[in-house]
Amino acid sequence: MKMSLIAATSLLALAAPLQAQDQDAQELLQSVIALEEEYDDAYADWREELMARSNAWREAYENDPNAPRPERLPQIEPDFWPRFNEAAAQGSTMAQVWCIENYVPGDVVPKAQQESDFTRRIVTLLTDASAPHEKLPRAVMTRSRGNGMAQETTDALLVMIGQLASSEDVAAEAAYNRASLVDDRRGTLEERKPALDRYRAVAASFPTTKYGQRANGQVFKVERLQLGMKAPEIVGKDIDGNDMKLSDFEGKVTVLDFWGFW
Repeated sequence: MKMSLIAATSLLALAAPLQAQDQDAQELLQSVIALEEEYDDAYADWREELMARSNAWREAYENDPNAPRPERLPQIEPDFWPRFNEAAAQGSTMAQVWCIENYVPGDVVPKAQQESDFTRRIVTLLTDASAPHEKLPRAVMTRSRGNGMAQETTDALLVMIGQLASSEDVAAEAAYNRASLVDDRRGTLEERKPALDRYRAVAASFPTTKYGQRANGQVFKVERLQLGMKAPEIVGKDIDGNDMKLSDFEGKVTVLDFWGFW
């Protein structure tokens, strides 16, 4: 069946805007890639300068303990923030990710606005199945600890990530981070109970994941490896190759030396 001239013209009219959108998307992608490369180069130079200042101060300190510390090196992120923020507003996932992984001083962007923008970006990325969800749990915790994001906001975002994440590993990390968020590791066993309950839930829900196993380790450490508790059994061989176990030395002063190569 031959297509009518009117139908063909209509299809061409529809295709033209789509081609323009694809071209715009490609141009945006290339510009963000170039921007990230520019940032990476600038960050490498910043790190090099930071290490040079630190090494110079250490050398000076060896000769004079009163040697003044070097002046704080200004962040480079404020110089890049406007361009990444603009690209994110245009729909760039890469730019959105950069913006959640970096933050700027409050005199550049007010802290309340940063927190609101951060929450919006997390939601946007979660609704995009192709976005790198694996970066979200760490970004949330970094923002909470480094920029003082409210604990309630942090917890709510981690819950959302756990519900909408594209993989079990991401959901497990989000759940583990929720446990660590309320875990006062210097507190008593009773004070750590809310965190332990969360760790147990993570271990039960995600037993085969890295964070499920890590959560199980946290529970074991609190319940079995505290001062005054009987040490768990350790089985191995002595320097002569003979079988041995820790319980053989019960009642004696025993030093355990854990070491290895990494």
